Amino acid sequence: MVRPRGPVPLLNGGNGAKGAALAARCFDGMIYGPTFLAAAQMGKAAGLLDVARRAADELPERGALRFVAEVNVFLSSDRTRAREAAKAHAATKLLSVRNMGHGADDFRRIGVTPEQLDAIGRAAARRAGPDELASLVTDEVIDATYIAGDLESCRPRLHEIRQTAEALGFQQVMFSKLGPDFGEAIRILAEAFR
Repeated sequence: MVRPRGPVPLLNGGNGAKGAALAARCFDGMIYGPTFLAAAQMGKAAGLLDVARRAADELPERGALRFVAEVNVFLSSDRTRAREAAKAHAATKLLSVRNMGHGADDFRRIGVTPEQLDAIGRAAARRAGPDELASLVTDEVIDATYIAGDLESCRPRLHEIRQTAEALGFQQVMFSKLGPDFGEAIRILAEAFR
């Protein structure tokens, strides 16, 4: 039988204020999910951690919270392939960010216009297919929600988001989605952090 070296932490995956408070009251911390990249670029990620910290302060026996940032990546030796593959995913992630209550000025800050956001929202509402959603996605939409491309174009952003997460008080960055080819994306991530 394998025994863990320490307790296994339980993390809440909620990305709203209620989820952050719940993470502090009932869990060991939280995973700031796939909207983290956009929220960090908007300058809004710290607010959710503050909610969790305030909730933790109400519990005198509460230990330190663990914070994990989830960052979506599509990495390939073929930069164009990675960015094209990320398009439809980026559209739906952008709508998730909007559903969290971020306003037009927040989106402008990351290079996405309200018109772009509305067009994607209308297409999603009528259940447009991935190709139609992808046709509405600009480089700014991809970069708001994904780190996508080849090693050379993504290495600076990968290191920057790690530094941003650390400065905000996160103890871990978790790379997610890992497309368009899982194995290749893992190899590129390993190379990026050598």
